[in-house]
Amino acid sequence: MAVVFNWMLDRADDSTIVAATDARNPKIRYNLLTTVFNHQTDEEQHLDNYIMYKAMPSKADIRFPRRKVYGALSNVETVVGVLPVSRVRMKTRLRENFSACGETCTHTRTYSGVSWRGLADLPRMQLNVKEGLTGVTLPTYDDAVSKECKTKGHPLHWKETLDMEWYIAFFQDSHATHVFDVTPGSGAAACAAAVLDMSYEGVAMRAKHAAWLDNIMDKAIFAVMRIRDIPRADSGAMIKSDLEAKDLQENVLEHFKDLIEEGRKYVELVDNGDEIDHIEEDVEY
Repeated sequence: MAVVFNWMLDRADDSTIVAATDARNPKIRYNLLTTVFNHQTDEEQHLDNYIMYKAMPSKADIRFPRRKVYGALSNVETVVGVLPVSRVRMKTRLRENFSACGETCTHTRTYSGVSWRGLADLPRMQLNVKEGLTGVTLPTYDDAVSKECKTKGHPLHWKETLDMEWYIAFFQDSHATHVFDVTPGSGAAACAAAVLDMSYEGVAMRAKHAAWLDNIMDKAIFAVMRIRDIPRADSGAMIKSDLEAKDLQENVLEHFKDLIEEGRKYVELVDNGDEIDHIEEDVEY
């Protein structure tokens, strides 16, 4: 991970924000911060944001212990990175989302009230598919994990808890126009970029991972079209390209309702009690 993060920092130019999350792991956070301080001595260019998850994760989510031990719930995730210029030169943007602690603009470093992406929201796969995607022989799981995955399948990464909505907010707050993602995971950032109609490139672990993600995006894109905002000029009128985009959106809504419904599980959070499996096995990986 340190090698990849250094690679990102070494290749960033004066219009690139480099960012990584610590997956709520203090050891990862320490390594990321060490790398940042070693690479960029100007602390005014350091990116250090905090994601504060709201409430408790679902009781049905076996990734989290049910017993409430003092200070045991890792409900804060850190975004660590480097800005292309000093903070004072970054344009501050008003914020209306993830403001449970009173945040009003990007002057604050926190995103509070972020929803957990529960285990029920993650796309799943069969054991042999996951081993093919990761190139790793999986360990023997305990009874709780085996029971959870027997019919619903295995998630790609057990630690994924960030959903598409947070990525949308972060991309907008960063004034991003293009995303180069070296950890595409289960595709949440790719879906966010699609909602924003933004250029996205993701580096998969191997060809089978790329095929699995392509299969997810082929379905998710229909649900993305349903919720995508169509821009307008300052006057409120639509220019020709926006009108074409609006027509496309209306055609998708009219003719692809079944595909929209199928793709919603990748772009919208489900109820905690959702028992629908998200296993992707339609294509050969």
